Amino acid sequence: MIQRTKLLSLYLLVAALLQICSYVALTLAPEKLGIIFYFDPRIGLFFIESGIRGAELKVPGILQWLSASWLLVISFFLLSGRPILKTYLVLEVVASLPNLFFFLVIVRANLSPTHGFSIGELFTPLLVTILFTILPVILGFRLWRRYALKNNLVPARAEQGLGADW
Repeated sequence: MIQRTKLLSLYLLVAALLQICSYVALTLAPEKLGIIFYFDPRIGLFFIESGIRGAELKVPGILQWLSASWLLVISFFLLSGRPILKTYLVLEVVASLPNLFFFLVIVRANLSPTHGFSIGELFTPLLVTILFTILPVILGFRLWRRYALKNNLVPARAEQGLGADW
């Protein structure tokens, strides 16, 4: 379990550093590097923050910087052996909800490229969400589940329902 936790923490560290680097690049040269916006794992946070403030913000927004910062801190805590896996999972799921909302709004509205995002432009943000959110959350849930089973934190009936693979 320790090796897999280290793997997850290193994965999160790399994800946080890539996110921070992309935000620095977008801050320093937004005109030249605007395409990086599509590779933002927290694109939904930008969408939500723009809606709250009533205007499109400069990328990155405050919430995006905060999400990159907490991910960096979580990865350091996991690397140091602190037992905060459930905290990471809860925070990651909550932080990914704006992305889900963003994708649903775009698909429902079917916006054309002249009015913002189109469905065709969702491929890159969706791929980034899979790599930076869904895969680490799956690994985190599997680690938490193994820990819970090993320490008898899960009732026997629940264990049977999930199967041996989980």
